[in-house]
Amino acid sequence: MIATDERWRVWNASSARYLRLSLGAEHHFAQVGTDGGLLEQPRDELTELLLAPGERTELVVRAGMRPAQTVLTAGVYDRSKMAMSHGSLPPEPARALADVRFEPSVVAGNAQASRVIPASLRLVPPLGTPATQKSVVFSEAMDMVAMQRHGASAHGIPAGMTFMVNGATFDPGRVSLTSRRGEIELWSIENRTDMDHPFHLHGTQFQVIERERGAVKTPEPYRAWRDTVNVQPGETVRIATVQQMAGNRMFHCRILEHEDLGMMGTLKVI
Repeated sequence: MIATDERWRVWNASSARYLRLSLGAEHHFAQVGTDGGLLEQPRDELTELLLAPGERTELVVRAGMRPAQTVLTAGVYDRSKMAMSHGSLPPEPARALADVRFEPSVVAGNAQASRVIPASLRLVPPLGTPATQKSVVFSEAMDMVAMQRHGASAHGIPAGMTFMVNGATFDPGRVSLTSRRGEIELWSIENRTDMDHPFHLHGTQFQVIERERGAVKTPEPYRAWRDTVNVQPGETVRIATVQQMAGNRMFHCRILEHEDLGMMGTLKVI
């Protein structure tokens, strides 16, 4: 039950499911934070928000002016999940996550007014001009003979399916990329597969700069600190980031089955 405006911290802890969150078309909410905390400015009047596996968000859900009831729903989202024998599987149906009842508090005979969200939440300064650039390419390969062999998926890992970073599956003994401490970098994450992949970077957070699809570049509409970003098929997402501690860390697809099948690399920071 929501009696006054509430601030929700929402985590998508699923291994692979995308959450297209909605309280219904009649109930708006504001996004005020992401993986790394508060945004610069709130994103108000939203009716839905997509969370990829591993992503977090902070929402302000308003009690409203009168009693009401709705359902927090994970709506249909087609991530083009691949079938073992043919094309893509149909998207999963919408799922009800919680029943929500709005019972706004009454003060002096009037429903409590919504709290005003500050126009500026915190300063998120741009990282500045990058000193170097890096490229990460997600790709996939299928061995149809191996996939269709009897008992190929008896242990839950589909034989013959390979997910790669920069043309190679994960090898714990191999360094995929090298960075220098304190050096601002521009990373391009390109998805050459037929399905969505949420990119995740360890050791720091990043700012999404722009997205490119079909030769059309679109600046990210808001600036925030994040460590996970979804990359759609045929899309390139560019991020600015900087590592401050020496050592080895990982970057990978946040869908655990894809990570386990090779879509992961080691970043060495010197």
